[in-house]
Amino acid sequence: MAVNFDELSAQTDALRKDYTFLESFGVDAAKVHERSKVLQLSFTENGVEVQTFVKVYSYRTSSFQRLWRRGTARIEARNLLFFKSVGIPTPRVVAWGQRRNAIGTIVDDYIITEAIPGTQTLREFITSACPDRSLPLYCSRRDSIIDQLSHTTRAIHAHNFYHQDLKWRNILVRANGDQTELFWIDCPKGDFTRSAAHQSRRALKDCATLDKLGRLHCTKEERLRFVAGYLDQPVDAPEVATFAQAIAAYRRKRFDAEDERQALQRQAKAKPKPMLPNLSNHQFEVLTQDARILEKDGFGLKVLRLPDARILKLFRRKHWLSSQLWAPHAQRFDRNAKDLLKRGIPTLSVEKIFALPEMQRQAVLYHEIPGTTLRQWLREHEGDEATAVIQQFGRFVAKLHAEGILFRSLHFGNVLVSPEHDLALIDIVDISFRRSRALTTSQRIRNFVHIGRYTEDRTLFTQTGEHTFIDAYLAACPLTPETGSTLKNAFLKGLRA
Repeated sequence: MAVNFDELSAQTDALRKDYTFLESFGVDAAKVHERSKVLQLSFTENGVEVQTFVKVYSYRTSSFQRLWRRGTARIEARNLLFFKSVGIPTPRVVAWGQRRNAIGTIVDDYIITEAIPGTQTLREFITSACPDRSLPLYCSRRDSIIDQLSHTTRAIHAHNFYHQDLKWRNILVRANGDQTELFWIDCPKGDFTRSAAHQSRRALKDCATLDKLGRLHCTKEERLRFVAGYLDQPVDAPEVATFAQAIAAYRRKRFDAEDERQALQRQAKAKPKPMLPNLSNHQFEVLTQDARILEKDGFGLKVLRLPDARILKLFRRKHWLSSQLWAPHAQRFDRNAKDLLKRGIPTLSVEKIFALPEMQRQAVLYHEIPGTTLRQWLREHEGDEATAVIQQFGRFVAKLHAEGILFRSLHFGNVLVSPEHDLALIDIVDISFRRSRALTTSQRIRNFVHIGRYTEDRTLFTQTGEHTFIDAYLAACPLTPETGSTLKNAFLKGLRA
């Protein structure tokens, strides 16, 4: 039966109450500064004490967050009423309310629902009441849960409603002998949609959200049982296997990858940042005795060559508010060198990094690579030799881009040509490694701009022909003809500018 939206809206609005009702619970919404806050409180209704959950949403972080938008509490109340109308058990909505400011923006809203006694979240229940299929009671309960979940999920999707947050924590369970009762709670994101494209994708998302923990706590056969019930097909039907594969693929791409990323972020935050060892002025003077200055500016020394052919590079913080506060250049240099070598890109071998607190500098000590910069090498060579090296440089840059390496300071002065005509990167602070591996077309074009931004470098490019570099680059890249044409045109345009 189709949903009567007017009736559903009327039922929702009938439950709206003003803020004096919320205040009777002893809750002041104005003092809630979190995005949402849940309180377990009780009140007396018709002489009976009722246990409730009071959820308050606050939108004070942004003045325009809820301008011209519906309140979250109203959406959640409507969705719980909808679930009830299609036969899905839910907590009773006691009341909801919202408050707007002078320009009509919702400042905060609340929803109060009756607590359901004797329930646990789906994950807690599965873990404690039926952890496996070793007993008939466990099997019966697990099958009961799977069948109810598949039928209720199919029921809401049949009405073009999609939960969009169908996590195990939003489903409550309690035992009823060898069977179970399921209750759906917390659905502030769910909504109806008429778009066929959105319907198929959101249906897949709801099923994949359930499978996020399902793959950890359920057998393969149980997960196929859910899909078969959802599709109302036999377990061995081809459609069941196809949809199960689609669910798994969506979950891996959307949820598993995100969980891995968040775990790495938590690990990085928990891991204390290593402090750079300090070097006193006296130790610095001993280290650099008889060193040759390779580069300096108005602020002091920048690069020195020690008598044993090691290179000492100094970094200073150029601005008071700088990324060096949390990512010192010396540490970036060291990390980038290690990452490049892991990916098979020739570069410097760092021996040590340290801080010079009295000089307000950081330093990196590395071994010198024999050779000359590509710029200097091209000044001294021409003809077939120069053509061969430019072609090699094209293939070298293609490899960087294929590996997802974006070297923003890539120019002829930061590429070294060894005596064997091998290429290596130097001055490698300004490098980022893309998670998606290969660079996008726009990133490649931006890198071409950096390569040819010096007039002398553009002249050296053209001494062997305009197309030498880009033809070698494209020959080494597995790109579509359209992308190759775009890159070639962009490179030549920049070269002629």
